[in-house]
Amino acid sequence: MAIVVGTPGRVKDHMNRRTLDLGYVEMAVLDEADEMLDIGFADDMEYILKSTPSARQTALFSATIPNFIRGLIRRYLDNPRWIQLVSDTKGLETVDEVDQIFYDVASQDKADGILEILDDLDGGSQILIFRKMQIGVDRLSKGLAGEGFAVKGIHGGMSQSERNRVMAAFRDGRLKMLVATNLAARGLDIPTISHVVNYDMPENIEEYVHRIGRTARMGKRGTAISFIGEWDFELYEQIIAKVGEDKMIKRKFSFY
Repeated sequence: MAIVVGTPGRVKDHMNRRTLDLGYVEMAVLDEADEMLDIGFADDMEYILKSTPSARQTALFSATIPNFIRGLIRRYLDNPRWIQLVSDTKGLETVDEVDQIFYDVASQDKADGILEILDDLDGGSQILIFRKMQIGVDRLSKGLAGEGFAVKGIHGGMSQSERNRVMAAFRDGRLKMLVATNLAARGLDIPTISHVVNYDMPENIEEYVHRIGRTARMGKRGTAISFIGEWDFELYEQIIAKVGEDKMIKRKFSFY
C-alpha cells in the first residue's frame, strides 16, 4: 500500500511534472475541505479528483458545507453517507473582560452599520473585522479604504509574502484595522486588539468564542461586536444559552 499526503497545490505540481500518477488511487481523502476552498485551492481540488478513477472511495471532511463543497459532493461522490458530529461546548467559555454587543442588521445595511461603528471609535482603537469569504474581505477592505480608513485585508488567496507584510504592520501597530477570514486570523495573538467585529457571523459557537477571544488579552478589556443577519438567529440562540442574556448587550443602529 502507498499513501500520498500533500496540499492540493503540491500534489498538482507533482502530477504536472509526472512524478505522481493518481490513475490507481483507491481512496481519496479531502481533509478540511472548506479551509482549502478559503485558501484558494478550489480549482486544484477539482483537477485532482478528475484525475483519479471514478470507482475510488472518497472521504470528505469539512467543518462547514459551502456551495462549492456541495458541488464537489454531487459531482464526485456516489450515494454519499453523511455523518454529522455534534461537538461538546461545555468547555467553551467567554471571558468577562469582553463586552459582547449585538446588532440586528439586514445584509444590505451592514456597510452603513460598520461605518457608524467606526465613526464612534477613537483613533487608538485596533480593530479586527471578520468576513466569511475572500471576496468579502477584498470588497470590505477596499470599501473602507475608499471611505478614508487605513485598512488592509488578509486571506489565504494572497501570497505568503503579502500576508506577512500585512500581519507585521498589524502586529506592531502601524495598521489599526484588519479585515480577515477565519483561517487567516487563526492563532492570532496580538494584545493590542481592542475590538473584534463579526461582520459575517461564524458557522458555529466554537468559532464565535475563538473569534472574540482575539481581544481582551493579558487582562485588558475588549469589545466584540456582532452583526446578526437574517440567517444567524439559530447561532444567536446558542450564544444566549451559552453566554447568558445578562452578559449580552443589544443595540440598534441609528438608521433603523
